[in-house]
Amino acid sequence: MNTRLQDFDKLSNSLNDNLAIEQASLIQYHNAVEFDVLIVHERYRRKGVGSAALRDFCSFADKYRLVGLINLCDRYGTSEEELVVFYSRFGFVPNGNNEFPDLDGWTMVRPVQVKTACLD
Repeated sequence: MNTRLQDFDKLSNSLNDNLAIEQASLIQYHNAVEFDVLIVHERYRRKGVGSAALRDFCSFADKYRLVGLINLCDRYGTSEEELVVFYSRFGFVPNGNNEFPDLDGWTMVRPVQVKTACLD
């Protein structure tokens, strides 16, 4: 099994083993990884659980230079506007059907994060 697949499985398992997370679903593509579903149990919301999950997700995407995708879902009490603000803190932007025309407007995109060295 290759390292990327092992890391993906480790991330997926850690999310699903977290008792504060009601549901988490990841999908891996050739050049992208998608957080298809992230639902934190209501009593654990606004306590850093979702932020920690997104930091781990973004670290995985950065390590393998993958585009990050996340679906907006306001069925669980958080408005679409709040979700956009929350996900934006992690570098996600509304898709707008430009970069990924096959995705619907409910998907936010996090471009590949490239670390550059400072030049003096």
